[in-house]
Amino acid sequence: MSTVRVLWTVRGLDLGGTENLLLTTARKLDPEAVRLTIAYTDRGADALRNDLESVAEVRCLSQSRTAGPGSIVRLKRLMADCDFDVVHSHAPVTAVAARLASRGQRKRPALVVTHHGAWLSYHRLSRAADLVTAPLDSASLAVSNAVRGSLPAPIRRRTDVLVHGIDLDRTQALRCRRAELRRALGAPDGTPVVVSVANLHPLKDHDTLLRAVSILRDRIPDVLVLLVGEGPRRPDLEGLTAGLGLTGHVRLLGRRNDALELVAAADLFALSSHSEGLPVAAMEALALGVPVVASDVGGVREAVEDGVSGVLVPPRSPLRFADGMWRILRDPDVRRQMGDAAVVRGSTFDAAETARRLTSLYAALADRKEKWSV
Repeated sequence: MSTVRVLWTVRGLDLGGTENLLLTTARKLDPEAVRLTIAYTDRGADALRNDLESVAEVRCLSQSRTAGPGSIVRLKRLMADCDFDVVHSHAPVTAVAARLASRGQRKRPALVVTHHGAWLSYHRLSRAADLVTAPLDSASLAVSNAVRGSLPAPIRRRTDVLVHGIDLDRTQALRCRRAELRRALGAPDGTPVVVSVANLHPLKDHDTLLRAVSILRDRIPDVLVLLVGEGPRRPDLEGLTAGLGLTGHVRLLGRRNDALELVAAADLFALSSHSEGLPVAAMEALALGVPVVASDVGGVREAVEDGVSGVLVPPRSPLRFADGMWRILRDPDVRRQMGDAAVVRGSTFDAAETARRLTSLYAALADRKEKWSV
């Protein structure tokens, strides 16, 4: 089988769920089967660039912090120079750009898009442009059934679900180091530790989590909550933490390269979002054997089995969220049973399988490349 030349396009390379999925998947691709290039549009959003450069060529398409018309021109030039077989976009904005840039190419590549988030979570102008240009795609994927179901009918009908996996080898290694990681955390023995990994963005609704912690504190006075992530809502969340009297219970840690180690040391993983595709951090928590309490939104139910590997609660419900955390933290037997079930569930999210299926798709599209030639 000949090597397929593939270009991935994405908004940024920061420490977000989509970006981490791409890094994990890229590491699992066979370089003899797929020669990968990654192009991103948001200059400065490049925390993962060095890691990705170990497995792919990486290009920035923008001369400013956000994408502009020049990004399409540079993408068009890159596609012409490199003669890609497949261009695979991972955000509506970059998908639209790829479709426009593919027009007029001497050998037009096959176009693939992956929908990582619920349709309505994107800006209405992005949705409109995506809907108009989507017929140019050769293949359309969604990371969960919930994401697929959120798409408008013309796109949904031609979209397949491909659950993107995680690095199971790494999670297994961290599970074996739990006691060591717990000691490194510095929390007193017996202190219940809750970790949440999510960008500090309105969609993640950290307000609900903080209000739930204020309720939980009355039941578990020594609970410790670690919030991993950065974003525009940090000042508001710092103010809310202080206002609720949670300064001694909640730590806002910002971006952390050791986020997975922190989750591995936790007793519970929490995610209070009111919109999700299929959260990577929740899949990783499950594989680490850490029970999950999460809002029952988007594709979360496709990862977390309510009452088995965690507890699902209605979004924007601090009391129900606190009850879910209390149910797990108060009873070591429940926590252990859910942790065991979480490992079993988490083992189904394998990035190696994702890479295998993508490689097969790329090869099939490359074999029919002449179909898309202009």
